[in-house]
Amino acid sequence: MILKPAEIRGLGLTILGLLVAGIPLCGCGSGGVSPTPPLLPSETPAAPASVSQLSAAPTVSDLAGRFAYGTDDGHIWVVDAATGQRTQVTHGRGGTDFDPHWSPDGKRLVFRTERFHAPDPTSTGYNGIFVINADGTGEHPVNPPGGGLFPEWAPDGRIVFSSPRPDQTEGLFAVRPDGTHLQNLQIYAEHVGWNPTATESLLDRNKIGGPQKWNWDIWRADAHFNNLVQLTDAPGDDSFGGWSPDGKQSSSTPSETATVRSG
Repeated sequence: MILKPAEIRGLGLTILGLLVAGIPLCGCGSGGVSPTPPLLPSETPAAPASVSQLSAAPTVSDLAGRFAYGTDDGHIWVVDAATGQRTQVTHGRGGTDFDPHWSPDGKRLVFRTERFHAPDPTSTGYNGIFVINADGTGEHPVNPPGGGLFPEWAPDGRIVFSSPRPDQTEGLFAVRPDGTHLQNLQIYAEHVGWNPTATESLLDRNKIGGPQKWNWDIWRADAHFNNLVQLTDAPGDDSFGGWSPDGKQSSSTPSETATVRSG
């Protein structure tokens, strides 16, 4: 299988996509058009573990809530951390479902799927973006005809993701969970995440031109994507992983493995 540029970058983000639901972790309001969702705070990442280490790892007994994840069978599953009970959520055929994210209220999931075939003339790797209830009902697409990448939930209930613009560059879009009121947010970026207090955001932006075709860096902005500040400038691609609990740092991968101070 040949991975497209966005998929290569997305591998680390997919691994980080094991999200917990069941405990109120972030708020969700109704109405409004300003995307200001807080992301789940993440701990400082440990060194990568091998498959053998994972299989031999001791049972973790202090986790709570539910985890959503994609598996080799091409579907999204949910597991209850307390009981270990696994439930299959998606049942579609014709493509892999992956990269699930919980809604702030823990009732729905947004995920990427290869069941939707985007035109993708630039070979970026756009997928379908679908929403489904946590019990497996009500699945429906919310992506525009060009597909999308890296969906995130906003506290106002909308979903923010990157998608091709008319000039074939990538930009951030927002859409309601029912697929209506699609809005071009007029910002060039591929991936976005908000700090725990929803006062700042991190974005991945590609440095156009130069000897490298792909050179993604991490940028900081306010919650509405104003006052952009570039945080990384190393050769190769940088992608942010998650915010520290205090919202002052973010992990990044792969070319800069140390944490990035965001403010």
